[in-house]
Formats: sequence, C-alpha cells, structure tokens
Amino acid sequence: MVILWKQLSGGIFDLYEIVQRFIPSSIVILLRTRMDREPAQEMQEKFDRVQQSA
Repeated sequence: MVILWKQLSGGIFDLYEIVQRFIPSSIVILLRTRMDREPAQEMQEKFDRVQQSA
C-alpha cells in the first residue's frame, strides 16, 4: 500500500503516508472494542462507585 501511495501524487495523495492507515486502524480498534468481553462484575461495581462519588 505504501509503495502504491508513494507513486501517486496530487490532491489527497500529497498527505503523509501514515494518514492512509488512520481510518482502517480506527475501524479495527472500534470493532475489537465491540467484540471484547464484558468487564468483570467487581470492576463494574468499582466503576459505579467512582462514578457516583464524582
């Protein structure tokens, strides 16, 4: 992908090479977060206590 990106020029292709991976990386992070298991009950209780005290 980087090789192809480097050969193109003008407009959006003048952006840094790292920009091309920002959107796919963000999508993978969001999907992984959604697929992850629920936190332990103890952690949920601690979160609720802290949230109520704030």
